[in-house]
Amino acid sequence: MALYFLGKCCEEGTGTERNPTLAVAFYRRSADLDDPWAQCALGRCYERGIGTEKDIDKAREYYALAAETGDEEALETLGRLS
Repeated sequence: MALYFLGKCCEEGTGTERNPTLAVAFYRRSADLDDPWAQCALGRCYERGIGTEKDIDKAREYYALAAETGDEEALETLGRLS
């Protein structure tokens, strides 16, 4: 969860300079540890091209992982992207 919050701080520039690329790296590390918040955040980054190339397929993949845990945002977004 700490990795997720480091990513959020980097994405938003809270307490540090804004660095979307570093945010994606932190989100990815956290997502690899099965953190649904990070999976959803990483999906959003891929969906919108934040700190990475826009990739709707990867966005769906990460949203689906988060949705498996019942994450409401991920479920709603998957429905919108389908």
